[in-house]
Amino acid sequence: NMWMATDGDGLFMLPGQMFSRYDKNTGLAGNVVMGFAKDNRNNLYIGTKEGGLTRFNNHDKKLSVISYSHITKAGINCIERNTKGNIYIGTLDNRLLKYDGRKFEEIMLDTKQKPFINSITEAYNSLWITGSSGCHYIQNGTVKKIAGLSEVTVALLPLADSSLLISGMKGAYQYHLNGKLIKIDLLQNTEVLCFYRLK
Repeated sequence: NMWMATDGDGLFMLPGQMFSRYDKNTGLAGNVVMGFAKDNRNNLYIGTKEGGLTRFNNHDKKLSVISYSHITKAGINCIERNTKGNIYIGTLDNRLLKYDGRKFEEIMLDTKQKPFINSITEAYNSLWITGSSGCHYIQNGTVKKIAGLSEVTVALLPLADSSLLISGMKGAYQYHLNGKLIKIDLLQNTEVLCFYRLK
């Protein structure tokens, strides 16, 4: 199935020859779709900017809104699933939420301020979070921050040599798992918004 997210017109699915459309009138939490994540049962989780989280049950093909209003009523900016099947959500009010299929838990990235979360990526047995105050990562349940990187970061791409590319508003960096951070001179003072590796 091909799924297409829109900025205000909901969600389109192409299961065969004809499109199906889902929006607030048919059970979607909101019409501005910010991302997808799939759980271990092939159910699709849909993050919406104005409505929150919706699950598409792959068995009965039905939508259901999953509320986390006991934590926040803010919508979703980004969403990711890790290999353990947990869904991670970056909300529009600077929260990182973990959903294990039963309950939500808020993860604090910083005790002084909550950074806005731009992206969430799993790599090298850690969860990496780019945001308004640099790049954080969660390793063995402990939150850490990349030292020397305090600017806004946007995207992250794992490389094959135990390092990652990290994009920022002032350029791009290569971060090695041994703690070495290298600024890429060619991209200095350039806003880098995304990466893609063509295999």
